[in-house]
Amino acid sequence: MEKLKVIGIFVGMFIIIASITAYFSQNLKSDSDSEYDTRSDKVKAWVIAESQIERSLKAPSTADFQSYNESNVIYQYNKGTYMVSIYVDAENSFGAKIREYFNVEVKLN
Repeated sequence: MEKLKVIGIFVGMFIIIASITAYFSQNLKSDSDSEYDTRSDKVKAWVIAESQIERSLKAPSTADFQSYNESNVIYQYNKGTYMVSIYVDAENSFGAKIREYFNVEVKLN
């Protein structure tokens, strides 16, 4: 009976340790990932996204871009890219100013 208690305790401890290890390995960034997720890289991704969007507009000189918002720039660890969500108010081909939303995927070298 005592042996079963000891075995049960060890099995329980093993399960707890394995669960903690699995949690941290999935939810913590490695050092190599964290080097990419910096504020300056997010700003660079934002600027690149703006320039790419501006090239696609009918009247780029009329473009009013959304102000920088760090929460709209998300690093995708599995792809090694930034996803930038941004809107721009610009004139269309009829001269009407409209708001368009864009999601731009940016990879920094």
